[in-house]
Amino acid sequence: AEIAEEARALRDGTNPKDVKQRLAERLVNQFHPGAAPDDYRHEGGAFRNAGPQELSIAPGERTVAQLFVEAGLASSKSDARRLAGQRGISINDQPVSSTEEKVTPQDGWILRRGSHRVV
Repeated sequence: AEIAEEARALRDGTNPKDVKQRLAERLVNQFHPGAAPDDYRHEGGAFRNAGPQELSIAPGERTVAQLFVEAGLASSKSDARRLAGQRGISINDQPVSSTEEKVTPQDGWILRRGSHRVV
């Protein structure tokens, strides 16, 4: 009955995206009642565009590659080098060109991997 109702809504011109969202919410609620509170129903998910999270890193000089590994934005130094080669990591919105450069992290630095992973 619910499927037929949604099919009618589609024929009447309802945006398919809205129908998909309602069906997805029904499925989630069927298997995980109460798992999707209203606060998390907005488009893109609750954490998709969240700002930087604060991270505590031990003081001292280290390579850019090691900094990104410690921050959890690269799985290894070679991963950090690969990401830098693809211009996929940045410090304070400046793309990293050399992962072997020595840096001393400062409070307020923003480390970014891609568009969505920020600390």
